[in-house]
Amino acid sequence: MKRVSTPVEVIAHFGTDGIITPYRVKYEQDGTNVLQIIQLLKRDINTFAGNPIETYDCVAKVKNNKIYFTLNYEKKINKWFLTKI
Repeated sequence: MKRVSTPVEVIAHFGTDGIITPYRVKYEQDGTNVLQIIQLLKRDINTFAGNPIETYDCVAKVKNNKIYFTLNYEKKINKWFLTKI
């Protein structure tokens, strides 16, 4: 996996119990790429400098290949970042 810090657009479900479930990710890297999440492997909450960050390990399928990647959601600034792919 390669470490990156790319801002992304995410379609996600925000439940009434506070659980966030991402479904689709759109990012710019050598053109526009869209990843449809087929499996959520792990959900974790970390705190970095007092900022709660939710981390999601995900799997997407692109052209019959599985892509493993990590998304971070920074709650205080309400932004999503692709951190590993």
